[in-house]
Amino acid sequence: MIMEVLCIIQIQICPLIGSVTMLAKDKSFQHTMGNNVAPSFLDVLEMNLYYKCSEHCNANGADCKNGGYRHPRNCSTCICPDGFGGFDCTRRATPVFGAPSNCGATIKANNSDFQILNGEVSSSVENGMAPRHAQCWWHIRAPMGKRIQIRVKSVSGACSDGCFYGGTEIKARDFLRVGARICCRSDVRPLGILYSNTELAIISVFSQYKKQHFSIEYKIVDPLNVPPNGFDEYDNINWTHIKENKIEVNKEVEKNKTEKVIKVCRDIATKCFSLLNLCENRLYKRIMRSQCAKSCAVCSSSEEVSEANKNEKVDKEKKENTKENCGKKDHDGCQAWAKNGFCNSSSYSVIVKRQICPIICKMC
Repeated sequence: MIMEVLCIIQIQICPLIGSVTMLAKDKSFQHTMGNNVAPSFLDVLEMNLYYKCSEHCNANGADCKNGGYRHPRNCSTCICPDGFGGFDCTRRATPVFGAPSNCGATIKANNSDFQILNGEVSSSVENGMAPRHAQCWWHIRAPMGKRIQIRVKSVSGACSDGCFYGGTEIKARDFLRVGARICCRSDVRPLGILYSNTELAIISVFSQYKKQHFSIEYKIVDPLNVPPNGFDEYDNINWTHIKENKIEVNKEVEKNKTEKVIKVCRDIATKCFSLLNLCENRLYKRIMRSQCAKSCAVCSSSEEVSEANKNEKVDKEKKENTKENCGKKDHDGCQAWAKNGFCNSSSYSVIVKRQICPIICKMC
């Protein structure tokens, strides 16, 4: 259910160990997939709708707010989306499953400069795994008509895919579905900058094993400064742990022309073919062009060739676009991918489509 709500796009070409197998359409939810915590609010809601449990309540039950619905076994109270509580879902949720009663808070954001929020929770079991995730919530409220910008500074705690041991969750736009989750330190920078679409944002931290901690900074912003999709990229991305595929430039003046000589044009990573569909992906484009320059076919596009070589390059490109020069068969999974919209998807470049599914996508 959670995956259906998130609208997953294409399954990876070759699901190898250590490679990305799925991409969320909304990149903020990349690490929400693979949920290991509990059924989501929408999962439980659908079950109640399917079995018509809500019909047990008459019109005189609780007036549930924030997307909550009447509890089938106690119509005077509500089942609330994660982060909300009280009999009608208008309050902040109380800590659960061993989290201390003073964990969490409601905070007023009233400053256009960044403010810092730190939070943490420990598992209810001192050593070993607890049966459930201890969890608590923070509500950040902006003045009427304002929005909240959130940047995650750091997280700490046991790291695992799907936040199995614990993690931090941010709800900024849709309070009914699971929020954007940060399970590991490496998830922080790809998450980017988040913006709320109301005056409220909800932060939670949860743990089933030892302590989980987060540190965020937040400030109020004008709605006119909020990106349409609710998130923005960091403007100071620095892949310090990755060696850049550098292009060395030799400037030679010959007949007033400059030629760039590509000294290195190769794949640094070992599984580039299995990651071809990331070449034009907004989230991974930069690192792919650095690590898989040859497979992503970016070397020639960054060259400035001399006039003497331009005609030769144009002729070569024309030949590559003809059917008899395609020279490749469709990948075994192309028929299924085409049904899922691969050929018409704007997430994949013409080059990638031609390399993977040239025939079924009619690229030859």
